[in-house]
Amino acid sequence: MGVILVVGPAERLIGPDPASLKCVEEILQQASVDAAYFLPSTLEALCQSSQYMKSLSTLKLIGFGGAPLSKKAGDAITELCPNTTLHNSLGSSDGGAFVTYEPDRKDWQYICYCPHYNGIDWRHSVGNLYEMVIVRNPDLEMYQGAFTTHPELQEWSTRDLYSKHPQKPHHWRHEARLDDLIVSANGAKFNPLEMQKRIQQHPEVRFALVTGTHRLQPALIIQLLDPKTGEERKQQILENIWAIVSKMNEEFPRQGRVKKSLVVFTSPDKDFPVAGKGFVQRAVAIQLYQRELDELYELAGPESNYGF
Repeated sequence: MGVILVVGPAERLIGPDPASLKCVEEILQQASVDAAYFLPSTLEALCQSSQYMKSLSTLKLIGFGGAPLSKKAGDAITELCPNTTLHNSLGSSDGGAFVTYEPDRKDWQYICYCPHYNGIDWRHSVGNLYEMVIVRNPDLEMYQGAFTTHPELQEWSTRDLYSKHPQKPHHWRHEARLDDLIVSANGAKFNPLEMQKRIQQHPEVRFALVTGTHRLQPALIIQLLDPKTGEERKQQILENIWAIVSKMNEEFPRQGRVKKSLVVFTSPDKDFPVAGKGFVQRAVAIQLYQRELDELYELAGPESNYGF
């Protein structure tokens, strides 16, 4: 196809650490690269440096996938790299790639799915979220890889949740996985990702994880960048982020609000398990902190699980 593929060094995953960023810059400069695909965490780190942004601006196309890219980083690329297309890629090992169109530059967060060749049925899940379900159609066989992988199925649930573009049809923004939703003890569903994202904007917070499935109230687990942070400083950080939590609580139903009594910090010897794409492995992390969570809920007591 007339394309030369440039692959980074095999001994190191290209991530957001300084050595990796320098390696990316050297590859872009030495190999005269036209297009590059990045982990979002790597791209966000590159966007924090004017030097690296200059290197990115030489590319015709920047692709990302596997996890969300922060709005701040995406907007910076579209503004400071006027000759570069920012491409939001999403596929799956079961279904392969989908038929899509390139959206306008300002809509880089959205994927424009072809309404004719994918066989997508958008099914409402909760709030403004819809699950992508692929419905089998013999006329679309060459485009529906999921049914080659799963020939016994008539429809395939991707478990990916999207929100609609406010004006443009067929434009969808990936928001979460179905597994990310919290289902409280009374059956109410809510999406914790926006709260987690806002808490993680604090300069001393590495990860925030809201959990609470089958509980009456959710709990919050926080991992700080510095594992040696003392208890006094932890409480100061908690006070700093509580304005964010309180504001987000106003947007959630009563049973979806986080209370201070249900917040725990990670232990230095038990970091959250992180996937290669740079995001927390949610189910494994919750299992890792099951004992601490059980103790939190025990101390909170059944009567404190309701209201504030």
